[in-house]
Amino acid sequence: MDMTCSKSIREEYYKYLNMMPVEYNQKSLLLQKKSAIKGIDYILKALENVKSQSYPISLRKIKNALLDDISDYVQ
Repeated sequence: MDMTCSKSIREEYYKYLNMMPVEYNQKSLLLQKKSAIKGIDYILKALENVKSQSYPISLRKIKNALLDDISDYVQ
């Protein structure tokens, strides 16, 4: 659900899932396309084309924590 909170990511999902404009809302994604939006291929495609500032807060926190852990490990 977090991924669909971002307008930019929702727009990417609409495009990749070939949704009709009438279906362009969060409810349609969560109910009609619930399996598809959980697929790693669609998640990665959506994230590739969206700036990190548009990521949901939870995803930004995970990303930052991973980067911190990696930099601690490398040093």
